[in-house]
Amino acid sequence: MKRQFKVIFSFLIVFSMFISMLPVSAETIKLYEDINLFTSGGGDGPKNTLSGEFAQKFTVPAGKQLEEVVFIACPTWTESDSSVDVLLYKWNQDYDTTVSGTVLGTHHETNHPDNSDMVCKFGKSFAAGDYLVVMDKASATNNIGTWTEKAIDGTTAFIDGVEADSWGAKARLRVSSSIDTDTYPFESVTRFDFSKAADVARVTNCLNITVSQENNLLVLTHEDSNDPGAHIVFEKAVNTQIYKYVALKIKKSAGTGTAGQLFYNVLGASADGKKVVGINYQDTAEWQNVIVDLNAINAGSVGYFRFDTFPTSKAGDTVLVESIRFFKTQAAAEASFSHPNPMTEDPMTLSVLIVIMLAAFTVLKKKIKV
Repeated sequence: MKRQFKVIFSFLIVFSMFISMLPVSAETIKLYEDINLFTSGGGDGPKNTLSGEFAQKFTVPAGKQLEEVVFIACPTWTESDSSVDVLLYKWNQDYDTTVSGTVLGTHHETNHPDNSDMVCKFGKSFAAGDYLVVMDKASATNNIGTWTEKAIDGTTAFIDGVEADSWGAKARLRVSSSIDTDTYPFESVTRFDFSKAADVARVTNCLNITVSQENNLLVLTHEDSNDPGAHIVFEKAVNTQIYKYVALKIKKSAGTGTAGQLFYNVLGASADGKKVVGINYQDTAEWQNVIVDLNAINAGSVGYFRFDTFPTSKAGDTVLVESIRFFKTQAAAEASFSHPNPMTEDPMTLSVLIVIMLAAFTVLKKKIKV
């Protein structure tokens, strides 16, 4: 009996060591958010920093970090060789005190195209607080400046150190917050289950495709076409920095193509030719999972798809879709093919755990018999 106890105790120690070596799915990532420093209307036209050095005070909210300052559609008055240094300061009491302090970072803008965004990066992230950004007049090589709009509360614009009345730069901040993805389930709560009529109803305004629901499936019936596609509108957006992989469980009719396209965009938007990824099918008329890594293409927040099924189609071609689901890992996306329920654990981790448990149990059983 003592021997069996020692074997069991040894097994528990070894098992604990194996558990500690299991892959950890947690990942700390940055979630990005854009904050406008203006509301439309109430501006004072464009401001040329050669005519008066332009500066903007703003606040980075608590819990956020500053990543970029973006001046929207910066004018150069048709010049093509305009350059300027943009300086970042920590706000300190007033304008003069602030600009006499240390420059936290400098963005060098060179040969800025007229009326294009000036994306200012300062080499690192900056914590929450009040800041001042200055278009350095001394460094400007030609006409360059910013458009203005009505300023939001907590912001102030300056020309040569003199405070503006109620307008400010037409600009936005890109801020970030750090999160641990382990606090999120392995599958997004946003999913399309086409056994539900409400999810089928989100497939609208199709191009050369008729939508129906049969046998709890979405049925896409094609016409003779060079560009068939289905618009899919989400109820809630999916952050593809967390849920990186989308899995479409489909079945296409025999003789159809082996490639398509998936257009993506934010919630409320439509197809954009710059936001599209190619998809490939297995050459089969059986069920298959089509998996796309959306994070690899920096899809960001996704609330819209246009599913262009094939480059061309014949009348009567069909694509059946059981579901569209979003997952944190590729392993979870692949496992979803035979796992219809929402996934809360990483199947790869579970598989490793089960294998270890079975192997350890087998060894234990043999030792006890001895």
